Amino acid sequence: MADLVSTLNGWEESSSPSLTVQLRPCRLALRDSPSLKHDYTAQTGFWEAVTRVWKIHAEWLQREDGKDAIEGVQTLAGFALALTSGQGVGESQKAALDGIEPHLRDILLASSSFMNLQDAAYTPMTRVCVQLLSNLITANPALCASYFPRRIEEEEKDEMISRLLATTDAGTILAILVFLLNATTGSLERGKLLASTFAGSAILDRLLSQASAAFDDEEADTSKDEVFNLTFGLIRQLITLDVFPDAYKAQSSISTYAITTSQLTLLKFLDGFLALPSLHTPTTVPFLLSLLTKLTNSLSKEKAREQQRVMDGRDAAAFQGIVLVLQMLTSIGLGSEKGRKEVAEPEGVVEDVCRLLAFAADLSNTLRQGGVVEEGSEAVGLLKLCAVRMLGVLSFENTDGQDRIREAGGLNLLLGMCQIDGTNPTLREHALFSVRSVLKNNLKNQDLVEGMKPQFVVGPQGELQDLPPALRGEDLRN
Repeated sequence: MADLVSTLNGWEESSSPSLTVQLRPCRLALRDSPSLKHDYTAQTGFWEAVTRVWKIHAEWLQREDGKDAIEGVQTLAGFALALTSGQGVGESQKAALDGIEPHLRDILLASSSFMNLQDAAYTPMTRVCVQLLSNLITANPALCASYFPRRIEEEEKDEMISRLLATTDAGTILAILVFLLNATTGSLERGKLLASTFAGSAILDRLLSQASAAFDDEEADTSKDEVFNLTFGLIRQLITLDVFPDAYKAQSSISTYAITTSQLTLLKFLDGFLALPSLHTPTTVPFLLSLLTKLTNSLSKEKAREQQRVMDGRDAAAFQGIVLVLQMLTSIGLGSEKGRKEVAEPEGVVEDVCRLLAFAADLSNTLRQGGVVEEGSEAVGLLKLCAVRMLGVLSFENTDGQDRIREAGGLNLLLGMCQIDGTNPTLREHALFSVRSVLKNNLKNQDLVEGMKPQFVVGPQGELQDLPPALRGEDLRN
């Protein structure tokens, strides 16, 4: 073991045999006897000797003959991984973070250049170095607390993690995700750093772009599935830390789009989270209601008329976003009485949903008149269906909600959805259910509908005649 320190201190680029050959016995010994970790690291001058060799390799990798350093770097990273894995390695993690990390960072910056990311020769080395970076803070809250804020601050300048996420190697991306999960576990402060800082939001944007592609990819790919699942795990962690609204806001843009692709992907993850047997966080419903108002305003009937357009890219993203928001709010409202009250009681929610239903109905007519029934009809139909279901939730056993729906014109809109629609076959059934919910034990609403019923028919000579039996409906109060 004393020879190991001497070997490391005496090693130079020109040394023979190679560093890989010289360290192989030590690495094999660690596999058979993990207790040797303490024996190695307890030697006087051990970490200083290790750091020296890392420094040489980091400088070597950045030279013109840098490829010659790849094997040595990979060997050093594998050796350090073994020393910092398992139980009771906190002191080794700290020593490695203090000594190795600056050189590890230089190596990762060099390997994440555009040219080197395209070069397969760098891929295994880059992957194991990122795994080492993750290992240095794994299961060590104290190091997470001290290192991650510093990493985010450095990320503002060097963009190391964002650059690494440009790789096509799933193993490297998985290691980055594990690092981010380790760094943010159980910490609101570190969760906010990832969710809302410029550097953190840039990292999330890269991950969300990859996840967005995965949502649309129908081909089976185990490595991509693993990346997707870990990304979901990371977003779920941000949700449970109650920083999801911060992450969503940080993904906004200065464009005219009401919702960005990354924000839409975040909503899909939130929808997946709410489908799990877990409680939503205290900020989930207020966040969704606020977003509902924002997206409703972006698709208002007045705006569509002023700009004299039917649908464009802005609408397409906003449509998807609104549908997701309505589905999530409906799911929460149907989940429990407490959830229904959280969704139904805030001011403005009924009015927003009625505005959406009016917009969808108006747009549906515009599409038909323009002869483009097929194009966009599915999206408009889904919006109508989600709004109709939401009104059923808002009015269920809720007199105030029933009254607000009537006053906002929602009852008339619901009645208009009760006819058979060939492009939206289930809309009528959902509309009938919601109408029943809006009318139940509410005389004012029942009177409104009763007043709409035909009383007579006009005869051939213009005279008023009694309704035929087929048109005589039962009293709604019965």
